Amino acid sequence: MASRALLLAVAVVVVAGCAVGLSGATDHIVGANRGWNPNINYSSWSANQTFYVGDLISFRHQKGTHNVFAVNETGYDNCTMDGVTGNWTSGKDFIPLPHPGTYFFICGNGFCQAGMKTLSEPCGLALERCCFDRVTTF
Repeated sequence: MASRALLLAVAVVVVAGCAVGLSGATDHIVGANRGWNPNINYSSWSANQTFYVGDLISFRHQKGTHNVFAVNETGYDNCTMDGVTGNWTSGKDFIPLPHPGTYFFICGNGFCQAGMKTLSEPCGLALERCCFDRVTTF
């Protein structure tokens, strides 16, 4: 009987911990107060970011002039639409990072060559704050 109560208590703690981790998601605004615009060094911005699974990356930009495309690595490297998996155009675009891996984002209106591209690599869950910091932009 005591072991059953202990097992239930552990299960409650684990579930509560997961709920706290999910509610603690961070919204990373690309470029901070400068937003998603050409000729900005996104490497400086990303150097201060730590992405975790469940976080959001958001792009604030001039609707109609800029946009955001999720592309594959080839599209990112060459500023092309290779492997497009998403397109956002609202000017306040919130994109979830639901799993570990590398996410590649570019502006598809010809501004990628002017530096409007970034990638993020979320690691672990928000509860796992021991993972390494890793976000890179070029």
